[in-house]
Amino acid sequence: VGSEMCIRDSINTEAPMLTVATPKHGALVPGTFWLRGKVHHPTPTTLRIDGTTVPTKADGTWELRAERGNGARTLELVATDESGRKTSQQLSLNVDGFAPRITLTGTAPFATTATTMSVTGRITDQGDCTAQLDGKDIALAAGGAFALDLPLPTEGKHTFTLVAKDSVGNQTEREFTAQRDTQAPKLSWTAPPREVPAGEFEVRGTIEDATADGLVVLVNGAAAKVDGRTWRAIVEVDSKRQVAVKVEARDRLGNQSTPLQTTLLGRLDLVTLAWGQAAPDARAVAIGSASYPSIVIESRTQMRLVLVPAGKFVMGSPASEEG
Repeated sequence: VGSEMCIRDSINTEAPMLTVATPKHGALVPGTFWLRGKVHHPTPTTLRIDGTTVPTKADGTWELRAERGNGARTLELVATDESGRKTSQQLSLNVDGFAPRITLTGTAPFATTATTMSVTGRITDQGDCTAQLDGKDIALAAGGAFALDLPLPTEGKHTFTLVAKDSVGNQTEREFTAQRDTQAPKLSWTAPPREVPAGEFEVRGTIEDATADGLVVLVNGAAAKVDGRTWRAIVEVDSKRQVAVKVEARDRLGNQSTPLQTTLLGRLDLVTLAWGQAAPDARAVAIGSASYPSIVIESRTQMRLVLVPAGKFVMGSPASEEG
């Protein structure tokens, strides 16, 4: 009957006649697909496909949404009329139950300092595929290889969507980002340097950058320890018990920070404060000297220390501005 496949019981000519419109015998189909056809018989009939009863309409047409995994499959169709007369048919199909696989080469997240970036990859599947980037067709070479030139007109992250579809409609969608980063990392101190045993200082701070991975911080040319957004290093004090400190950073794209620079004083001063008649034993310990811009002073009271010009300082109660 036209393009439909038809089998009639050769012994009993009054048996139902069964046709399958789609899919064709031997066709390649996805893992989930529609079977459609028609049963021709003047009296009511029952249709079973692989043992499952399939309802038929008044005109004999039928349809079934089937799931058959992956690989070669053979379906058994049996139509039976009220008298028990049967017509059977086998339908062989090749089932492609797997969607294409998209692989991007290179290291993610993708980043560059340029206004465009080239990204390559491959689409693999057991059949032929097509692909689109943000709705536009892209060319696939032998083996599904492709090369993309991504536009990055502005600073920051840009999102792209790559879609691969095989010949039976299985589809894979992958979203990824590419980043344009021309900004240098930003360094800062988190606390004043503090003296540590053996005449050394620990210096520490934070680092901010658009591309968080691959950050390098150098303290006087030596690599500091970077943990997330923080960095720290130990600096040895020279024979004069002072040392100049220079902190630099760069990201994985080569953007270089503005350096932080300071001089550490290794002298430990003990400063005794005469706190009037009320507290003659008030004392504070100063690391460095009172003129050092990042001096740390620990008081045995909870009073506030204020540094003033010419290396002088004043202590006052938190509840009062007077010292």
